[in-house]
Amino acid sequence: MKPLFELDEGCHGHGPVQSCWQHDGSYLASCGLNGLVQIYDRHGQQHDELRLPSKARVLSIDWDRDGELLAILQEKATSVSLYSVHKRKLTSLEANLKIPQFLAWSRLGPQLVIGTGNGSVVMYRKDTLRQESLVGKHSGPIVSGVWSAHENLFALAGEDKTISISTADGTTEAQFSLRGIPGRIAFAPPQGVKDSLGPVASSESKQRDGAAGSSAWTLCASVKSEMLVLYSMHGTPAELPFAQRYGKLVAFEWLSNRIIVAGFTTGQVVAVRVDTGMFGEEIFSSRLHRTSLTNLVVSRTLQRIASCGDSSVHVIDTESWRENTEEKINLENEEGNLARMSWTLDGQILTVATKTGRLYNFLTKMPMVNDSYGVNVAYLSSLREIAIVDALDAQRGVRSSPIRVPTSVEPAFVALGGEHVVVGMNNRAWFYRFQNNEDPNQTDVLVNEVEYLASVDKICLNDQFSAALCGGRIHLQPIEASNEVENQVFPAPECGEATCMAMTPSFLIYATTDGTLQFFSLADGQAIAPSELRHAHPIRAIYPNAAGTRIVFIDQTGSGFLYNPIDSQVCEVPDLNADTVRIIWDGLDPFVFVASTSHELSTYTYSPLTINGPEVTKVGPLEVQESGDVITEPLSTQLPSGFVALTSFAGIVTCQMPNAQLNRVMLGSHEALHSMEHTSESNRAKFEQSLALRKLQEAWHMALLLESRPMWLALSGRAMEEMNIDMAIRVWRQLGDAGMVMALERIKFVEDKHLLAGHIAALFGDYSQAQELYLLSSAPNTALVMRKDLMHWEQALKIAETVAPHEIPHISVEYAKQLEFKGEYRQALQVFESAMQGLLASPETQDADDAEEMYGSNPALDGDAREEDSGEAAAATKKKLCAAGIARMTLRAGNIPKGVALALDLDDPVVSRECAEILVASKQFPDAATLFEKAGEFEEAASIYIKAKNYSAAQPLLDQVTAPRLHLQLAKAKEAEKDFRTAAEEYEKGKDIDSVIRLSLEHLRQPEKAFTLVRKHQTPVGAELAARYCQSVNDFQGAIEFLLMAKRAEDAFELATAHDTMEVFESALGGDGTPEQYSSIAKYYETKQQWSKAAEFYGVCGQHHKALKLYLQCNELERATEVVGRARSDMLTHALIDYLMGETNGVVQDPVHIFRLYMALGNYPQAARTAMVIAHQERENGNYKSAHKTLYETYRELEARGIRVPQSLRSAFLLLHSYLLVKKRIKVDDHAGAARLLVRVAKSISKFPAHTVPILTSAVIECHRGGLKKTAFEYASRLMQPEHRAELAGNYRTRIEAIVRRRGRSELADAEQGRSECPYTSEMIPDYDLTCPRTKNHIPFCVVTGRHMVADDWCVCPVSKMPALYSEYVKYLESVKTPEERVDPVCGEPVSVVELRRLENPKSYLDMFSSSLGEEDDDEEDDDTEEDNANDIQGRLSKASRASGNDMGGDGEE
Repeated sequence: MKPLFELDEGCHGHGPVQSCWQHDGSYLASCGLNGLVQIYDRHGQQHDELRLPSKARVLSIDWDRDGELLAILQEKATSVSLYSVHKRKLTSLEANLKIPQFLAWSRLGPQLVIGTGNGSVVMYRKDTLRQESLVGKHSGPIVSGVWSAHENLFALAGEDKTISISTADGTTEAQFSLRGIPGRIAFAPPQGVKDSLGPVASSESKQRDGAAGSSAWTLCASVKSEMLVLYSMHGTPAELPFAQRYGKLVAFEWLSNRIIVAGFTTGQVVAVRVDTGMFGEEIFSSRLHRTSLTNLVVSRTLQRIASCGDSSVHVIDTESWRENTEEKINLENEEGNLARMSWTLDGQILTVATKTGRLYNFLTKMPMVNDSYGVNVAYLSSLREIAIVDALDAQRGVRSSPIRVPTSVEPAFVALGGEHVVVGMNNRAWFYRFQNNEDPNQTDVLVNEVEYLASVDKICLNDQFSAALCGGRIHLQPIEASNEVENQVFPAPECGEATCMAMTPSFLIYATTDGTLQFFSLADGQAIAPSELRHAHPIRAIYPNAAGTRIVFIDQTGSGFLYNPIDSQVCEVPDLNADTVRIIWDGLDPFVFVASTSHELSTYTYSPLTINGPEVTKVGPLEVQESGDVITEPLSTQLPSGFVALTSFAGIVTCQMPNAQLNRVMLGSHEALHSMEHTSESNRAKFEQSLALRKLQEAWHMALLLESRPMWLALSGRAMEEMNIDMAIRVWRQLGDAGMVMALERIKFVEDKHLLAGHIAALFGDYSQAQELYLLSSAPNTALVMRKDLMHWEQALKIAETVAPHEIPHISVEYAKQLEFKGEYRQALQVFESAMQGLLASPETQDADDAEEMYGSNPALDGDAREEDSGEAAAATKKKLCAAGIARMTLRAGNIPKGVALALDLDDPVVSRECAEILVASKQFPDAATLFEKAGEFEEAASIYIKAKNYSAAQPLLDQVTAPRLHLQLAKAKEAEKDFRTAAEEYEKGKDIDSVIRLSLEHLRQPEKAFTLVRKHQTPVGAELAARYCQSVNDFQGAIEFLLMAKRAEDAFELATAHDTMEVFESALGGDGTPEQYSSIAKYYETKQQWSKAAEFYGVCGQHHKALKLYLQCNELERATEVVGRARSDMLTHALIDYLMGETNGVVQDPVHIFRLYMALGNYPQAARTAMVIAHQERENGNYKSAHKTLYETYRELEARGIRVPQSLRSAFLLLHSYLLVKKRIKVDDHAGAARLLVRVAKSISKFPAHTVPILTSAVIECHRGGLKKTAFEYASRLMQPEHRAELAGNYRTRIEAIVRRRGRSELADAEQGRSECPYTSEMIPDYDLTCPRTKNHIPFCVVTGRHMVADDWCVCPVSKMPALYSEYVKYLESVKTPEERVDPVCGEPVSVVELRRLENPKSYLDMFSSSLGEEDDDEEDDDTEEDNANDIQGRLSKASRASGNDMGGDGEE
């Protein structure tokens, strides 16, 4: 707040002061204890001083509604003093008052009410000068009274604890009783007074105001300084108590008819809602004063609350419900003295009275008097001071002091020029030069004063001239007298009156009542006729840009338009608010202007050149979609309450606030552009705002940062829309679209704007707009070319009528073809005939220009094509097309004979076929067949002949076609004629095998042929026919076979069951059956007690448990093992093992089945163990060949499956094989080899318990023969031991005893063993050593000799697949005399020398063999349960083997 003026104790005396402002705020009346009443104007100048009849205390002063009379009531006076402000005269109104209490003027009428101490009221009317006493209003003194501001009612509060409501004539309307003496009373303001709660709901309005059309009022009274009581005309009283912590109620005011503001002694200010449903709800509460609060006032105009207390005045903004600290008033010298406050009705001045006789006046709201010129702004900074500032200084951050121009009056208007400012009121104006004065510090040089003939409606300045609009006339004159231009008045009387005006440095622009906008050149001193505009409605406001080259004007309807006087183009301003009060052109961007209302700012852009012509767009948020399309919605920027927009620069609007200060508002349309952030989001926002404001260069820079395809697409679209081809080319190059770049390059230098806009519209796909623009251009033929390229023949035909009549026939042909395609045949016929007439009437050829125009838009056609399709050839082609079209359309129209004749005359296969198809659709088959045959479509012709039973005509054609459908068609016809043999032949040619089968069975009696066809083609229908036939002749086997082919398995099964031919069903079913079918077969065999067959099919269908049960029932153990192997079920495995172990029936089965079971289960380690157990038992029982066979089979099975063979199994096999080789080596007289083998066996003699003595005996004998004397002696000595001696055969005992006796005669030694290369290291080692001394690898042994293998003498037995020395194997086979003995030494199978192959490199075999080096046969499974089960099985197997060992005969040999 700004101090305005101050009145001290000298004016009022020391003591309380009363004050009252006129309703219009012109004069202030104040009085104290000195008996004087002071009258001051709003500038603090004393208007008058009144000396009252006595020095008694003034009880009340009040101005009447017109501000003419001031009523003054003094204590104990019998009369009222009335002061006329205009006459400056004080008179006395004698009212015979007794104990006067208060007075109050009506706010709506001429009545004055005076309350007295005896409860009566005196009513005075200033218009009739009559007074009337109203007795009995109250039974006690009247303490206060108030008039309603919207109804001519007054309320009185008395010490009798009642409140009365009376009309202006004194009639009591209502009376209420209270619980205490009332204090202050106040009527609620009328509905519609603005507050922060928003609009009043209709239901709430009716509830408060009562029935429509009736008066309504609400009154509030304070009671006992504790609470408020509300009374209403149509409701019951409502009490509004407050919290005790607030203290005593000091003052209250109505803010609106829904909000009451109250102040309390503690300094608390509270705002409370009193509307329906929210009664008593506090919306604001704050302690603003430290110790006390003395008064509180409300300005409904400003929506402000002021409270005083301590030494300060606090102001609350009720829109935000926050304290406005900037407007706080500190009066440090008045601590505790602030007493009363009052606010002018317009809210401009706040008066604060003290207890010591001082009166402070503060300017709280300045009159909104302002103007702008360029970037300078002039505004009323005080009631008699103009401040001029550069609006850009604050925007640039430059601190500069405003130029202040004091004025002699409080101006009602102001206008700013380059060096001058004019202020004025009514019809007077004062011109000041504020710069370029002789004294640089002087800013208030009065250079002119003008008194006009009428009140000034508007005044404008530029650097030299002033123009004032007064009474419908514009007065143009020099600002200073030194100017030579004489005063001029516009418009002339015959042109009507001026409605508005504006002035630029070069022009005076004004509008008249007839809607004419006129320009007057200040330089030339004459009107500019070419720039004149005639509008349909009167124009009420004009807003030119700085140069006057673009003008926005608003007419009487509230519509806005932008006028370009250069080209006389007018375009409407869209979505212009009807309450627009000012248009502001942006100082930086000449194509942007801002429309301002009292509450919002709207940004507009002007584009003088777009494909749509000049265009004004309201700017709002713009969103770029992924496709590059933009979505925008016009949106305005909210203007803070009380702000007035003055000027705009780069989207920042300088505004004047209610407190006379300037502030800036950022337009929402420019907010992102002023952001200093450089994130992706901020760059996108900058791009979108630049695009919305049509700042294409700025948008380009943002798009480079974003590198987003949608942004580039959006920018390209806006550039093309703005016809900025260079920018569009740059963008499309960035997008990499060479085609679009080339298209834009071709139109880049087009000067005709309509032609260029048409090209762009065509690129956008808006062909209607493109056509309109082309037709407006200098090359209207372009519209025709475009429509032809698009095949829009109807539009092309219309354009050709005016642009290129010679092309009408050619376009008509294409149009007719299009109509034909759409099915509009009659119209197509007319167009074809019209085109033919045109072609016949204009046979001349087209010249080169016509050809170029026809094909210029299609660069795909080369020169040869153009030349070929031009001239007479083109005309002939068009005629042929017309003739063909006429023929087709004639047929479509139903004129068959004429159409057929036309088609035949053309002798064109294509036309004949087309016409034939039309005839088929019309069911004109004979003519259609003729045309099909003419067209070479023999299939179609034959088909029609067959349908027509014209077989003679069809037969020759069938020989020329291969289509099966025709043969089928003929076959059906022949079958209908009962020519079954021919029908069957045609069916077979037509690939209809089912029909051939049917005829062979039913009519031709050729079943074998039918069966052959069914088996060959496997057709379900044919199979069913064959099955039905077989059943009819009791051929059930055939019936079953064919039923299965026909997918009728259930019927086949029933037939097989009924006739006991299930084997046929099985055979026919093969492996293609379903589980259900196999289960049915199994059940069938089960009923027949064919357990093995039943088990087989139970296994196939997956019912393994049933299959196992039945296999065991018939003791087919091998197949049972296979079933368990497939099932991989622990339960079935244990069931089979229990059976094999004899736990099911007490019969122990051959242990080899256990081995096979493990093999079937894939548990090869356990299979190997089982084989070892079996072999061990066999060996202990002396069944060496059986054990050898078991180990060999296991060995080969593991190798075949790629599974490592355990070394223990290899060793066991080696031992047995060495023993079995002895006899073979003896037969070939290899006693040394036999001895070495027996020594190998004897070293493990414990593993041969059944033949220990015979084996040792053989070892002694062979060692003796082979030269192993020492070894022979050792084993002979061993035989002489007591445990063996008794078992020694008599014929050998003597010889062995002799060997033992000769021990002492000579030193015994073994013959040296032969040596050969180790296959691993090539080191020479003994022949019978099977371990490499260096690598410790086991060495494979030869199955022929038992020696270790040698790398360069290696072969593999073709039968046993075991290694052997090639030379020894050959020698062995050659030494055998009979073929029966020439067998493999392992398997005993025949083998010949020619089958042997020496291996070049046995490395792979050695690698595999050596992988088991050092490994014992101790493999363990991961599954502990399986291991335990296997061990258990092996234990039981061992027991079973031992139990059955007594029954097994040995095969050992001595």
